[in-house]
Amino acid sequence: MSTSIALACVNIEGNKHLDLVEKFLAEQNPEVLCLQEILEQDLPRLVPAETWEVRFASMGDVSQLESLNFPQNGNWGVAIATRKNAITVTNTDIHYYVGKAEDMPIISKGLPNSNRRAVLRVDAEKDGQPFTFATTHFTWTNNGETTDEQLHDWQGMKAYLDKLPEFLICGDFNAPRGGQMGDILEQAFTSHVPADTKTTIDGSLHKAGALQFVVDYILTKGTYSVEDATVHTGVSDHCALTARVGR
Repeated sequence: MSTSIALACVNIEGNKHLDLVEKFLAEQNPEVLCLQEILEQDLPRLVPAETWEVRFASMGDVSQLESLNFPQNGNWGVAIATRKNAITVTNTDIHYYVGKAEDMPIISKGLPNSNRRAVLRVDAEKDGQPFTFATTHFTWTNNGETTDEQLHDWQGMKAYLDKLPEFLICGDFNAPRGGQMGDILEQAFTSHVPADTKTTIDGSLHKAGALQFVVDYILTKGTYSVEDATVHTGVSDHCALTARVGR
């Protein structure tokens, strides 16, 4: 790759693992970072404004989820952060494929799909080479089963992504590889999580234990190349993903 970008992606489970996430970021030093389940108020700690340019898409208010010990300011969602000394952001877009931008849902206990769902997109350049990065936290299902709700929401997300000629999208898709929804994703795009990966759930940190589901993906469309894709444990209840991305 003549021009490449160090990418990291992780579902951080709100404020439960911030020390581990900080350690991971210091070790990996990514240039583009995609986060899911990030509390907006924690962004300055993880990606301070003096070194990062940050875009955030709210999924809803989780301050009522007392069992998760979230703070009063419980606005959470997905984020993309880019290193100011390496990456130039040229455009940003947020597309809600579930819910509306003007509505702020209160996420309720036992109703994990009571929030909005968004594709957050950043168009950027490094060394004059254009890149498009996107992230999402896709519709949840019980025990990894594909549901009609997922299939419906996929159509909304796909309609947006179909308009983009080339991109990389990563995140927690709640769709195990080898299942119906996972197969749909891997048929629509090129998947880059190593084939021998058995799970992206960290059994030592996830409340459900060692589930054997690959649900976190790095997916591309177009002329993107992805090398050194790696799955990392010890960061959050989901494994972190890193890779070098080129064109």
